[in-house]
Amino acid sequence: LKSRNAFVLNSIHYDGQKKLDTIEITNIPDLSKAKKVLIIDDIVDSGESLDAIRKKILEIYPHLEVKLAVIFYKPSAIIKPEFCVKEAKEWISFFWDFEV
Repeated sequence: LKSRNAFVLNSIHYDGQKKLDTIEITNIPDLSKAKKVLIIDDIVDSGESLDAIRKKILEIYPHLEVKLAVIFYKPSAIIKPEFCVKEAKEWISFFWDFEV
């Protein structure tokens, strides 16, 4: 990507496999000097979380060009990322998911 500007934000929409009624988005970085942003996620399941993140970022920084990239994508999602690696056909448990 030829960029050293990488940031992490947090969103919570699931508790294990249970979808929550709300989407909590925290740790939004200062993107005021950016022109383009690529939001990367592991999976688009319903698409609600990634859609909410994109909308929140554009609400705060309307000047940005925002693109989405994911590892796995479900065609039933409400949004389609510009970049994806593979279609997901069932629930995927990632090794980095953990129970507290």
